[in-house]
Amino acid sequence: MIPETTGPAAVIVLAAGAGTRMKSRIPKILHEIGGRSMVGHALLAARSINPGRLALVVRHERDLVARHLNGLDPEALIVDQDDVPGTGRAVEVAVHALDAQEKLAGTVVVTYGDVPLLTGSLLADLVATHERESNAVTVLTALLDDATGYGRILRGDDGSVTGIREHKDATEAERLIHEVNSGIYAFDAEILRDALVHITTDNSQGEKYLTD
Repeated sequence: MIPETTGPAAVIVLAAGAGTRMKSRIPKILHEIGGRSMVGHALLAARSINPGRLALVVRHERDLVARHLNGLDPEALIVDQDDVPGTGRAVEVAVHALDAQEKLAGTVVVTYGDVPLLTGSLLADLVATHERESNAVTVLTALLDDATGYGRILRGDDGSVTGIREHKDATEAERLIHEVNSGIYAFDAEILRDALVHITTDNSQGEKYLTD
């Protein structure tokens, strides 16, 4: 039996990427900022909202990253992503692993291991908004002058979010949108579980996008 907490049911931290643009010999998330690794900052923010469980998805330099994570948070669940690429697949394997312990119910937060400036208070606000409004999913967005490379937030006439379009799949009109996806979400566990089975790799990157 997983003990009850006052926070979300789980936080999933995505830490499987190679971070190739940094051209570093060590994984991006292990680089230090302010005396703490990037993923260390992410874990600190995640733990500050008192989740019932914490899972970290790894792949690139798996053993090196896993040793670092175990040193930071021995109680966190380390989950291996398989050869299917994409954030959707990363979350899918994490949900499967958490369900194998005990079926998830309630709010599931998804965040990244390379967002060292993300604060626990911002995550707490995300969860509070999500639960207060009884949303299926709540996404943290940002407005950027130059949104190149980011997934764009698509909204309907009533202002509600209707979709997220990855930059490489966006039309010219969609690329003019300045509101972007941070990649940080709060989900209803049951709805997330049901949605994950419908994600495919039918896109320009051949990946399972969580945004689908």
